[in-house]
Amino acid sequence: MAMTTAADLVVTTLGPCRLESPLKSQLESRQTTVHSVGETDRVLFHDTVNLIRESGCDLDSLPSFEPAGPRQKIFFDTAKMRVGIVTCGGLCPGINNVIRGIVMELSFHYGVQRIYGFRNGYQGFVGAMKIAAVVAKRDGNIAVVGIPKTIDNDIPSIDQSFGFQSAFGEATKSIQSAQVEAKASPNGVGLVKLMGRHSGFIACYASLAVPDANSVLIPEVPFALDGPNGLLEHLLTRVRKSGHAVIVAAEGAGQELIANEATGQPRSFQ
Repeated sequence: MAMTTAADLVVTTLGPCRLESPLKSQLESRQTTVHSVGETDRVLFHDTVNLIRESGCDLDSLPSFEPAGPRQKIFFDTAKMRVGIVTCGGLCPGINNVIRGIVMELSFHYGVQRIYGFRNGYQGFVGAMKIAAVVAKRDGNIAVVGIPKTIDNDIPSIDQSFGFQSAFGEATKSIQSAQVEAKASPNGVGLVKLMGRHSGFIACYASLAVPDANSVLIPEVPFALDGPNGLLEHLLTRVRKSGHAVIVAAEGAGQELIANEATGQPRSFQ
C-alpha cells in the first residue's frame, strides 16, 4: 500500500474566502457553544508518535485533514446560494436525520432559501467525481461535498460512518433471537447473516455487544471449512458439548471458498 502524503489529502477550493459568515455574531459571542475553526489548523492523519516518526516528515509536511466546523470567512454569498442534495447507494439508518440537519443548518443559520432534492440519485462516489470533473472543466463556482454514508463502516480515515451504530444495534436483537431459537431445539444451530461485503464491523461489534455467538465470520479473516481446525469440526464439537451453537457471518465472509464457475477452483481475491 502506498504511503499517504500531505498532497493526497488536499481539498480543492474555489478560491479565497472573503465574505463574513452569517454565524459571525454567534462565533464571536462567549455565550454560545458555536466555535469557529482556524483557517490554518489541521487534524493529523497519523495518530501515534511512532507513526509520525516513521513518516520522516516535519510538522508542516505531515499528512493532515481540514477540521470540520464553521469558519469566520466563507466563499459563497448565502443569500444568492442554491443547494442541491442527493443521496446514493442503499438505504441507511439515520439518512433522514442527516438531510434534515443539512437543511435546517442552511436555512436557519446561513439564510439559504433555495434548497433542492434530486430524485433517483446517482452511482455513489463515481457519480460525484464525474460531476466535480465537469464543474472544473466549465470553471463553475460549484462545490461538490460528499458525506460518508455506509452502515458497513468501511471507509478509511473516519471513526464511524452514520448508520453504523443503528445497524449493529439492530443486529444484536437478531443474535439474541438466534441464540434463543438454537437452545430451544435439540442440537440447534442459529445462523445470523449480517451486511458487510468487504468488512466485518457490524458482525464484530454486534457480537461483542451480545456475547452469544460461538463463531464470528468476517471477510478480513480467512477460514477453513474442513479439517481439524476447520469451522465444521469446531461447530460439531460445540454442539456435542453444549447442545446448540450460534454463528454470526458477515455477507462477504468465506468468499475465497466459493468455487470459480469457469475453473472449478476456489476463487482468489485481492
